Amino acid sequence: MMIKKKVIIAAGGTGGHLLPAQEIAKKLQEKEIEVLFVGSGLKENVYFDRKSFKFHEILAKTPFQKGLSRRLGALYALLKAVVRSCFFLNSFKPDLIIGFGSFHAFPVLFAAKLQKKPFMLFESNTVAGKVTKFFSSFATYTAIHLPLVKKIRGNLIEVSWPLRVKELNLSQVKAREQLQLAPDRFTLLIFGGSQGASTINHSLLSICEHLLAKEMLFQIIHLTGKSISVEVEQFCKRHNIPAFIKTFEQNMGQVFYAADLALCRSGAATIAEIIHYRVPAILIPYPYATEQHQRENALFLQNLSAAYVVEEGINMQRVILDFLDTFYKNPEIGEKMRISLQNLKREKREMSDLIIETLHV
Repeated sequence: MMIKKKVIIAAGGTGGHLLPAQEIAKKLQEKEIEVLFVGSGLKENVYFDRKSFKFHEILAKTPFQKGLSRRLGALYALLKAVVRSCFFLNSFKPDLIIGFGSFHAFPVLFAAKLQKKPFMLFESNTVAGKVTKFFSSFATYTAIHLPLVKKIRGNLIEVSWPLRVKELNLSQVKAREQLQLAPDRFTLLIFGGSQGASTINHSLLSICEHLLAKEMLFQIIHLTGKSISVEVEQFCKRHNIPAFIKTFEQNMGQVFYAADLALCRSGAATIAEIIHYRVPAILIPYPYATEQHQRENALFLQNLSAAYVVEEGINMQRVILDFLDTFYKNPEIGEKMRISLQNLKREKREMSDLIIETLHV
C-alpha cells in the first residue's frame, strides 16, 4: 500500500493569503496528498473553510507592534510558537511545508529550518514580505506571481495565481443578466478586496451623484466588505439605477465579466483577478500596507498602461471623477488597458504542479 505524502500549509490572516492557499490545497487533495493547515486564528477566520480542510492552531503574534511591552510579549509568543511547531513537526512528519508569508507562517518555517525539513514559499506581491525575505535563501523554491521590485535571494520561479473559481467563460451581457443588471449600461465595479475599504465605500455616493449629473447611463456592482450602505441603495432606487450590492461575493468571475471598469484596492488577489479577467481599473492602494506593497502592485500595472493609480488623500475623489469622465467619453482608453492586461496573461506554471513535482508524486 502506497503511503500518502503529507503537506503542511502555513497560512493565516487575510483572504490574500488564505484564498490562494486553499485553492492549491484542493489540487493537492485531488492527488491523494494529505494537507494540513497550520496557523494562528484559523478557528475564527472567515476566509478559511474549516469543513474542507484539517487544521492545527499554533498561536503567534506579529512582533512589529507599537510599545516595548507589547513587542516583547509578541516576541515571547512567537518563540513559544516556534517551540510548539518543532514538537508538532516531529509528530506529524510532513514531506513538505508551504509558507504563505506573514507571522502566521513564521513559527512553522523557522521550525522547518531548524529541523532541516524542505519548504517552499509563495510570494503574491511585487514587494516580498519580511518572512519571504528571511526564508527565501533556504527554500526549495520561492514561487512568485508578479515580478519583484527588489530581487531576493534563493531559487525563484514564476507561477500563476490560484483563482478561487473555475473559469466561467461568460459574455458580458450574460453576466449582467445573471446579476439582474441592464445589458447595455456602463458598469462600474466597486470593492475593497477581502477586507473591504471604507474610504472607497464612502466615496461611492458622490461618484453616483456625479455620474448622474453628467447624464451618464450607468449601473453599479458594489461589494462592500462590511455593512451595506443604505444611502447608496436608496439613491439607486430613487434614480432607477440598476445595482448589485452585497457584502462579499464568492464568485468574483461573474462580477468581473459584467464590469467595464473596476474601482478597488491593489492587493495581490485583486491584481491577479484584474489581469485574468482583463478589466480596466482605477486602483487606490491601501496607504498603510506593509512596505507599501499595494502601491508597488498598482504602479506595476500603471507602468504597463493596464490601470490608473489614484493615491488616497484629499484630492482622491476629484481625480477619480476626472478619470471617470475621460474613460467614459473615450472607449479607446479602456481598450488599450484591456490589450495591456491581455499581454500579461501568459501561461505560467501552477503552484500545485510545482509542489507535486517536488514531492515526486
